[in-house]
Amino acid sequence: MNPLVYICIGLGFLAVILATLTWRKVKRGRIIGSTLYGLQGLLALTFLIALLLILSNLNSYQRLTFENDIVDVVIKRIAVQKYQLELIYAEASNRPGASQIYTISGDEWQLDTRIIKWQGWAN
Repeated sequence: MNPLVYICIGLGFLAVILATLTWRKVKRGRIIGSTLYGLQGLLALTFLIALLLILSNLNSYQRLTFENDIVDVVIKRIAVQKYQLELIYAEASNRPGASQIYTISGDEWQLDTRIIKWQGWAN
């Protein structure tokens, strides 16, 4: 678990404790004491909100940059102008461990890929 989560939990408890102390001071009529506890509680709450925003931003960034191997490509030269291409599907694909073998002739072939990266709130 991310260490920021523990800090957020601690700040949340601190804000609740300070709010409780502030309420007790207000009930007793101690204005200066309640003001000090109230300001400390607001400061803890402000830090809590800032850390939660940072934590959510880091979490979404980690999910955006998370990459999976889909397939391993192995190309072997069989003869002059003849190649064997083997696609071995990785565990993250929909066919883990399966492989396909193709024979390719000539030297004017290319391998194209399509990479999808989610943007913004799409993840």
